[in-house]
Amino acid sequence: MGELTPREDWYSTYDVDEKGMCHNEKPKTMEQVYEYAVKELRKHNEPDDKWSYGPIDEYFNIVHSDGRTHWPATYHWLAIFAVKGGSEGHYIHVEAITGDKRELLLLGKAFGGLDVALEAVKILAHAMEV
Repeated sequence: MGELTPREDWYSTYDVDEKGMCHNEKPKTMEQVYEYAVKELRKHNEPDDKWSYGPIDEYFNIVHSDGRTHWPATYHWLAIFAVKGGSEGHYIHVEAITGDKRELLLLGKAFGGLDVALEAVKILAHAMEV
């Protein structure tokens, strides 16, 4: 193996050899992926709004299921979708799916209606290459 070139994408870092083969892939932390998602959402903020998450106007958080500290290294699908809340608003889910196991990774809530929640889904789906 010759010289390796370091690379990264939104969810991992890795090295690439002269044949284009990947080596030493390491998942990014949940916090790094969360910060990336927030940055992408905030590109859609009003110019003077530094605190919201684009169309998500209530909250957007990391869900620490099973004490996970790093983004999942392997999963079959990444699902990003909106669901109606029990009493009001819409939740925006980011889930990793492997076989019949689903893991909620990020969760947001918007009160602007379904179209607003779907705009957040669209932003995240493009950013996370779904």
